[in-house]
Amino acid sequence: MRVVSAFRALWFGAATPYRVPETPLTALLAVFAVAVLTMSLADAAAAIVEWRNETLLSQSMLLGPQSGSADSALVRDLPQREFTAALGGSLMENIIASLVMSGFLLVLVRFMTNAAVTFPMALVCVSATALIQVADVGVSSAIHVFTGSIQYGLHAGSFVNPALSPAWFTALQKTSVFSLWQYLSATSALAVWGGLHWRYGLITGAVAWVVTRLLFALFTLISWMVAQLTP
Repeated sequence: MRVVSAFRALWFGAATPYRVPETPLTALLAVFAVAVLTMSLADAAAAIVEWRNETLLSQSMLLGPQSGSADSALVRDLPQREFTAALGGSLMENIIASLVMSGFLLVLVRFMTNAAVTFPMALVCVSATALIQVADVGVSSAIHVFTGSIQYGLHAGSFVNPALSPAWFTALQKTSVFSLWQYLSATSALAVWGGLHWRYGLITGAVAWVVTRLLFALFTLISWMVAQLTP
């Protein structure tokens, strides 16, 4: 029954965020597990598709190992390990990202609205947006395969050449239509759970999204400046 509640929460997160609070907190672990697994499977499938395209693989390698690209020898010579390699890294990344985002939104929502929300509520709301991230991965992968380039997608990184500015491209990739949708959905659900109208969540979500984009840009700028000063 908790698994059913988890899948309902994921659907609500994408379609009707104000209904996410209908999810019982007793299903927290189920929602979190299903969300992480769903996102990780989507990430792994998209990675395998792009690894098998030599052009996309070579472009991904420019972004460094953290971009999710596997070693080319591993992909060509040991294809049976593709899925395990892709899924393992994605699972850890999605777990950490979900926990950090939940904590950040909890602090911001409580600060801006004084709503009586808790971390379990925030984690359910963030986990419920898993299908939005799946849509992001699916659309991005389809665009990459169609155009033969990792540069293009529904994000600001489309205006930056990844070969010339890999760090800025990686940062600007996070400024996307889907990331905004995810933040607005999660904070709207959390606001309703705190007894407020979902429109309060839209305002908080927009602020949270802008703040995190600025932080990503700041970290990227610092890294770029350090790289320029390093002989």
